[in-house]
Amino acid sequence: MQMDNAARLWMIKTAHANLWRIPDFEIEDMIQEGFAVFYRIADTYPNITDMRHTMSLFKTAYINHIHCLAKTASRQRDMAATLAQQIETTASVELDSFDFVALVDNMPKEVGAVLRLLATEKGRAALRKPYAVKNGKRETLNERLCSLLNINPKTFLGSTARKRGTWFWDHDDGETVDIAAMVKHHFS
Repeated sequence: MQMDNAARLWMIKTAHANLWRIPDFEIEDMIQEGFAVFYRIADTYPNITDMRHTMSLFKTAYINHIHCLAKTASRQRDMAATLAQQIETTASVELDSFDFVALVDNMPKEVGAVLRLLATEKGRAALRKPYAVKNGKRETLNERLCSLLNINPKTFLGSTARKRGTWFWDHDDGETVDIAAMVKHHFS
């Protein structure tokens, strides 16, 4: 099934109207997402021949997809703000501090390496640089940290989980520890 002109015009108008919700997207990205949603609908429901029915499904699916993209973008901004706040929290950490050394020694080596990186101005400056784009894909935070720490991205933070916008890690006894709260407690 091919997209008709009415569906294409509605999609472009909707993409323009909702572009502000996803700041990382350009209009071409939004339109491409619309085409992907339309053809996914066409593949999922091959027996529908009535264009009104297809258009109704497409409108619902595309609006829902835009909501999901906006929610994901909002979460990413929130996580970036949380990380920036955590970086500022650790900015005053002295590497000579006994508490810092004791804290880092009790953490998994990857987490300790990240905290050591955050404790230096050079490390914080490296994290603030714009993300690289390779083959049309933006570098992730995990890839950035791995490149700065010379760690394999596939094994980085193996036992560490990312939850609720804060870094956590699990003790061997199964207890989960909030790293940001621990750093804040030790250095406040």
